[in-house]
Amino acid sequence: MKRSTIGAPLVLAGAAMITVFFPLSATAQEEPALWGSQYSPGNLMPAVTAAVEFESGAVALTLYPQAEIVAWKPSLGGFAFFDIGIAALGRLAIPLRDTRLSIGAAVGPTFHIGLRGLDTPISDILDRVDIYAQVVFGADIVSASGLRFALGSASGVNYYVNDSLSVGLGYTDWNDFSGVGLHARLRLGPRPAVKGMSGAWESGAQAIAAVGEAAFLARFYAYLGFAFYTGGRDWAPETFTPGSGTIWRYTSSDDGASFYVERVYLGRGADGLSWWRLRYYDDSEEVLYEFAIDDDEGIVEIVYRDDRGIVRSRSYAGGRAAGDGKAGDGRAAALDTERKTASDIAALAKPNKRETVTVPAGTYKSCYVVMDTYEGEDVVWWFASDASLPGRLVKYRMTEDGDSVTAELFKVLAKQDRAFKLKK
Repeated sequence: MKRSTIGAPLVLAGAAMITVFFPLSATAQEEPALWGSQYSPGNLMPAVTAAVEFESGAVALTLYPQAEIVAWKPSLGGFAFFDIGIAALGRLAIPLRDTRLSIGAAVGPTFHIGLRGLDTPISDILDRVDIYAQVVFGADIVSASGLRFALGSASGVNYYVNDSLSVGLGYTDWNDFSGVGLHARLRLGPRPAVKGMSGAWESGAQAIAAVGEAAFLARFYAYLGFAFYTGGRDWAPETFTPGSGTIWRYTSSDDGASFYVERVYLGRGADGLSWWRLRYYDDSEEVLYEFAIDDDEGIVEIVYRDDRGIVRSRSYAGGRAAGDGKAGDGRAAALDTERKTASDIAALAKPNKRETVTVPAGTYKSCYVVMDTYEGEDVVWWFASDASLPGRLVKYRMTEDGDSVTAELFKVLAKQDRAFKLKK
């Protein structure tokens, strides 16, 4: 077995690197991080690892005494969970089978990732975790092959049993030997303060909820247009009585797909507002809204159930959205449409033209026919002469470039439950 005097220079070189890095690492963290780690710049950590390492059929019990200092802690946008350090270590490999005693030394960078401040249901555990890795360059000073260059690495997980002491499990590698080891580490110096991400999670949840609310409100206006403002007109709203309503089936000529919209008048509330129920459904989903409008058809309040089953309310004041009692978001509430009364229908209808129309709700004779254009599309409405039909509309078709959408009266509703299903 050959021996060398190179060990002392290696240890001295490691000590010199630590001495150089120490003053550079002494910068304190200005404010607590949202997501942080276990270490502050300048923390000194003595550690020892005991590993069983293998190389072909050879087996060795290996001890790695080590001294590490944290040199740099990057911080960006409140995140300071990553640490870079420098370590000097020794290696003592005790032969167990088919190998000989080996002694070495090395230095190299270390890297740590902490999980403190994530504020998850298991943060009591994660706050104590340290994920680490390191690479070292050195030499076998005493070995069967004499003095030789050594390249080593290690990675694993530490768990802090208290504020200073951690134990862990990791992978070790030194030249041709590799294995698994247990280690203990003592942190000397302060652990950084961490603010935690509960506020960030809450803000994120609020942002997601706002996006979800915007989607539900956008869908509401689309369904409202289908059920109430067929072809850009609100036809004969005065013919709806409390508990009455209609269901419409919309079908596209493009793919033949259909969906349904339901409109039920619930009556006037104590606030003097007209309350309605709006339901959209097809083969795969159903969405329900309850909403109030004023005498100018401005929308005052919308109540709906979101994707998580939570009932939410969006309030409006002066034609502006307020939303759960908060300041208005400046979005206009009323739709840009025309209201047409039952008396307008006969005046708008084509003279001397009456048709019999059959729809799922039944056959209606002597229907008025009204033709017009809306947003560049040709529109035809068929209205029943029966004054008792809510809305008087029986059928509607909009055509553009040969493609059409047809709405048919699917069912007439009477004596519907006027109790709120969503609004408290």
